[in-house]
Amino acid sequence: MTYRNGVPRVMETYRHFGLSAPPFNGPPDPRFFYGTPSYAETLATLQYAVHSGKACTLVLGESGSGKTLLGQTLVESSGARSDMLWVHGLGQPAGDTMASVLCAPGGLAPLATLRAKNVPDVPLAEWLRTARPVRPPRRTLLVVDDADGLRPNAWESILSLVTRETPPPVPVTAVLFGLPTLLDTLATPALVRLQRRLFRVCRLLRLTGEEVTAYVRHRIRAAGGQAEIFTASALALIDQCSEGNPALINQLCDNALVEAFGDDCRCVDAPHVLAAVRGITGEADRPDYPVDSAPEEHAYAAGPPIPDESLLIARLRSIGGPVVPRGPHDAAVVRPSAHDRLRDRLHTLQSRLSEAFSRVRSARQRPGTADTPAADTVSETTTT
Repeated sequence: MTYRNGVPRVMETYRHFGLSAPPFNGPPDPRFFYGTPSYAETLATLQYAVHSGKACTLVLGESGSGKTLLGQTLVESSGARSDMLWVHGLGQPAGDTMASVLCAPGGLAPLATLRAKNVPDVPLAEWLRTARPVRPPRRTLLVVDDADGLRPNAWESILSLVTRETPPPVPVTAVLFGLPTLLDTLATPALVRLQRRLFRVCRLLRLTGEEVTAYVRHRIRAAGGQAEIFTASALALIDQCSEGNPALINQLCDNALVEAFGDDCRCVDAPHVLAAVRGITGEADRPDYPVDSAPEEHAYAAGPPIPDESLLIARLRSIGGPVVPRGPHDAAVVRPSAHDRLRDRLHTLQSRLSEAFSRVRSARQRPGTADTPAADTVSETTTT
């Protein structure tokens, strides 16, 4: 990082490339949302769920897939029709479930309210007690970010809103964002009622090679710059290192911009990306590569990396977590078939039945416990 009079030249780095805002750094911002087929379909599904009053929709994505950005984009697009509640799944207290009450339609922009530091959180139970019906009827959008990190008491609060038999004063549509492990949480007996009210489960896929290029150029344009700042060889190396994870793409691109700025280059080339990889992974010694803005003179997109680069890229990929499907057009993706999914489901059911029968048998073997004919009947039927 360069300094001027002891002050970091942060925005000067981006202005060097003609940018009016950091395109790959900072809090999630809906103006940088890029609708790949997977993300565009998910956003359309969520907008339909809110408009039609579906009880609950689930969005699954790996760490760094942009779930929070997608949630904020949904809030922005629904601000004219709905009141909104935002629940942060991480950091919830052990008692009441706290939610940020975003502005009602016609007020400030929902995103501005969400980012305001002086907006107090209120317990969901208190909000439900004080909510009053309005005319014409208007639904409330409940967005739960990082739902996989919710405490058990928070799940009880959400259940009381979504699954209550008596309609609340204000109808609620819940959208839950979380890691793929959230499906295991919803499969527990305590949340069966919520699972029965799910409208749809949406999955965010990693970006393909073409989508990585379009994603980077879209964010550059959204920040006021020219889309061709990153050369073709740089984009190919970014795709190779990130494997389509949006958070890793942002991390690589932001660091590569700093490296190119340090070399006083107007374009970001493959050596800058490799230097960014070294910086992110802790290998701070920069390689002595000639820097040239002509993408044809570099072979990063044509062949496999040299062994040293392979170690760096493998270490970087470990930051992004396990590999998930990158998109419908990726030939290297192996997706489980319907038969495999059904087989896994049956294995799960069999293990649960076995545990239930074990508990029944252990209960019958305790002293003073009467025989249970129903358990015998279930066991004999299962054996048959």
